[in-house]
Amino acid sequence: PKLVLMKLGGVEFMDSAGLGFFMGRYELCRGLGCTFRLIDPPPRILRILELSGMDKKLDIERVYQGSKTQ
Repeated sequence: PKLVLMKLGGVEFMDSAGLGFFMGRYELCRGLGCTFRLIDPPPRILRILELSGMDKKLDIERVYQGSKTQ
């Protein structure tokens, strides 16, 4: 595939295993020449991604109250 999407709208909790999962999929997709994108992480999950610095590496698409930002 050219694009792998992970929709996170209903995720309420994530720990280091979740971070490792996302990084593993990111590296796998990068090796295959496709894009790995996280869609609509809730604020709590987005904060974890920011604190870990993964928000700088991963492609994250946020959709809040009908407005789309990247």
